[in-house]
Amino acid sequence: MKKILFLTIISTLFFLTACEPPKGEPIEYAKMCDASTDGKTVEVEGFLDPGTGVYCSNTSGRMECGFKLKKDSKDEDGNKVDIAIASGANAMDKLERGYTLDTINIRGNDGNKIDLTKKVKVTGKVRSTTDSVSKNVVCHTKVYKIEQ
Repeated sequence: MKKILFLTIISTLFFLTACEPPKGEPIEYAKMCDASTDGKTVEVEGFLDPGTGVYCSNTSGRMECGFKLKKDSKDEDGNKVDIAIASGANAMDKLERGYTLDTINIRGNDGNKIDLTKKVKVTGKVRSTTDSVSKNVVCHTKVYKIEQ
């Protein structure tokens, strides 16, 4: 009986911790695409922006959509972040044809809808590379956690 109780407790703890998004290293926005962050899980603040359109695909093994994460909401440029299409927290609903800023439904870590006009903190794994033509560093971040 003690063994069963012990195994039940251990299994419950394993499942509870397995559902937590990975923790990230807090960094400044300016360092998000440095070569030193490649492959690391980071936390960075900014504003999510769909820009003129959102491209969604499943090339990374999960269905996700790309947004710009901007340091300031008025900035033109931003770093690409990919948010999963799924139910539950830290994900978004599938975009319908003709979507607007108001109909984009991204849920934060608390399960509530993210207000795209307000700053967020995203946690995710950064992948960066140098473009062979322009020699600029290009990066994208697979988002695991969104907080507002």
